[in-house]
Amino acid sequence: MSLHLQITTSLGRETHPFDQRGPDKPIVLGRGASCDVQLPSTRIAGQQAAFFFSRGTWAVQNVDPRVPLTLNGRRVDGATPIVAGDVVSLGAPEDPTTIVVLQAITTIQDVPAAQSGSIGDAAASTHDAADEPQAVAWTPAAPSRARAAALARRNADRSGASLVVGVGLTILFIAAAFVLFHRQQKGYWLWQSPPAPPPAADVRPPTAVSVDSAGRGSKLFGEPPKTPLTPPAAPTASRADRPSNGDDPRTSAPEAKPGTTSGLTGAPPSTSPADAPTVATDIEANPVYQKFVDVYYRSDAASALYQFEDYLRRDDTTATPELRTAVKKLRDKLLDRLWWQRLREMQQQYARAKTELDNFARDYPPSTLAQYSPARKRELIAQRDQATEDMKIAQATLTDEFNHPLADPAPNPADLDAIAAARPNRDAAKWESFQRHVIATVMRTRGAMAY
Repeated sequence: MSLHLQITTSLGRETHPFDQRGPDKPIVLGRGASCDVQLPSTRIAGQQAAFFFSRGTWAVQNVDPRVPLTLNGRRVDGATPIVAGDVVSLGAPEDPTTIVVLQAITTIQDVPAAQSGSIGDAAASTHDAADEPQAVAWTPAAPSRARAAALARRNADRSGASLVVGVGLTILFIAAAFVLFHRQQKGYWLWQSPPAPPPAADVRPPTAVSVDSAGRGSKLFGEPPKTPLTPPAAPTASRADRPSNGDDPRTSAPEAKPGTTSGLTGAPPSTSPADAPTVATDIEANPVYQKFVDVYYRSDAASALYQFEDYLRRDDTTATPELRTAVKKLRDKLLDRLWWQRLREMQQQYARAKTELDNFARDYPPSTLAQYSPARKRELIAQRDQATEDMKIAQATLTDEFNHPLADPAPNPADLDAIAAARPNRDAAKWESFQRHVIATVMRTRGAMAY
């Protein structure tokens, strides 16, 4: 009981012999990998045709009725007997997979091969007896309960593992986001110790006064004098040998009146004229004044101005008039330095913007500018507009805030002699307005200047 099939596909022609198989284990042809013969066609189903031996005859059955199966040109779906010479076609008629039955040995002897295009003619001429063997239809076996339960458990395990992995990745993402947020807000990682806060009296290390050569965006604060002045040594008994320094705020303190208390100690003055110290010596020895001197030299200008003005506005009964006057001189000296720095910056910004506009007019005349691409032309015009805006701002600032001629160069803030020579020519009304504006801004923002 054997079956020989000659299968013709797009890859060629092959012959496959098979032993007898019943409906419980048929010969399955299709596109699936579990089939006995895997057909290389996308137009047929995973299991398309089944050949099996039942009740003394070989039969063919269409497993998937969605794809047509024809026997000798006639479509069949149920189990249909076959004999040698039958032609089975699978798939669409324009591109079928052809199966020719070369040999089909059955229990009925002398079965002639089908000569016509209909299997019904062959069946009518060879099976007229009442005991004609009938093929039993084959149904693909459903998986057993044990296998179905195993598949369900495997799918459940996969779903549980996927859920655990998803939850783990979500927790990891949230933890990483929290660590990065903490690092951005605090400035250090969770596993690091918090950095020590900077000392209050040394917020910014002193640097030399230098007006930014670029001009735009430079800060006026945090720029101590070019040559930092060191506090003088303890005063000697006589001041005749000590040279006068008009820039040192400690040597320009006001003279004290005889019989007044000095500093915050409240101790009565010495009754001996020889032992009576000078006012400058009392101010220099005052710890409160020494504190403000350190603020003047070591803190940025905004912080120093805020501390000076806050001290002068407080109703401190322990502060002497001499101490208040000395602190006021420190404040005025710092404001004077800011004036000249701001004036120098505006003049540099004006000169730089004017140079950029002159170079633009020389390098990019209208005839040349028209040759560039639209994107490049927009970029060049934006640069020209920015330079024009900078020059207008600098010109308005020099005129409105300082009343300073554009052609008159401002002195270098680090050149004390030049500053002293230019100070008498300063507009008094603009100077008073500048002081009020800076002090009001510092007190309103608590040490953060607007420029």
